[in-house]
Amino acid sequence: MAPHLIIGIDPGLTSGGVVLLEGPTERVIAAKSLVARIPRLEVPLGDKAFTAAERHAAHQADAVGAAVSQMRAEHGEIVAIGMESFIDQPHRARTARHIKERWKTPLAIGHICARLHSLGFSSAEGTLVFQDPSILGQFARELGALEARPRTSSAQVVCAGDHLLTNDHLRKAWAHGAWLNIRISKDGTP
Repeated sequence: MAPHLIIGIDPGLTSGGVVLLEGPTERVIAAKSLVARIPRLEVPLGDKAFTAAERHAAHQADAVGAAVSQMRAEHGEIVAIGMESFIDQPHRARTARHIKERWKTPLAIGHICARLHSLGFSSAEGTLVFQDPSILGQFARELGALEARPRTSSAQVVCAGDHLLTNDHLRKAWAHGAWLNIRISKDGTP
């Protein structure tokens, strides 16, 4: 199979990760951490919590869109994007605040999807593939090895370029891209 470029995305409310992989080898070419730095907002009218969450989601979508655009400009056409979806699990919320604010994640994912659609990636065309968070369990061994590597080490642990996976969001984004790469390598389509 010819080399192809795939992006994995771990979306988050306050941080996230975007990783560019070259298939079929899963070599990490580029990685971008997303950290929300949004100025404090004054919301004179309306629902302040929802307005702030919507602006935060729009900021994350802008950051993902910028990372994808930059990777495409620097490295070439991207075949597909694998992105973690959202499953509502109120029983796993650690605090009452988490239960009350769990709606913010689907809001952010919706904004990110709209931005990716504007860049030509869509689930209807198969170029944006949503993945259940449980697929991370299929990469538990690899994710554990990556996490255990000392921060100062650039030794290859799982695949070429994996020294770029410096935090949990980037490691999870890699797993989403790797899962999609396996599917494309096996079936020929996302």
